[in-house]
Amino acid sequence: MRETIADLDEARIRDPERFFAGLREDRAAMRRTLRATFGEGTDAAFDAAEAAQDGLTAADYEHAAARGAALFRRLARVMRTGAAPDEPAALDAVADHYESVRLHWEPTPRAYAALGGLYVTDPQRSMAEEADPDLPAWLAAAIDAYARRRLGLAEGEAGT
Repeated sequence: MRETIADLDEARIRDPERFFAGLREDRAAMRRTLRATFGEGTDAAFDAAEAAQDGLTAADYEHAAARGAALFRRLARVMRTGAAPDEPAALDAVADHYESVRLHWEPTPRAYAALGGLYVTDPQRSMAEEADPDLPAWLAAAIDAYARRRLGLAEGEAGT
């Protein structure tokens, strides 16, 4: 309960106008990064994610940030038990991450594996690092394993 309250307090948006201006800038930068990394095919997925977020309020973003922090803490706890990224406990935990992604975007197995790789390369990984500095690399491997074992990505197929 204390963690949930702390998450909500940390996620509190003090200046909504400034927050939404920054969000627009962040989205534009992420779109450019995804396009440069994965090609123009990412535009449709990005458009779908943006459409799913249209109309969200500052309070919606605060709650999403709090839920995200709690999810990363749960994932970090599984990692700290010593679970390998491809073990059932890790895959079960990543299922929650996958479902959270699906709230905004329906990724293909290949796209979901590629998303996992961004936890290692993209500055957006900071939320995962806050839960545990080792989480981004473990989570990237766990997401790749999830895409292969639970979503059917072929073993030789790259997650890009």
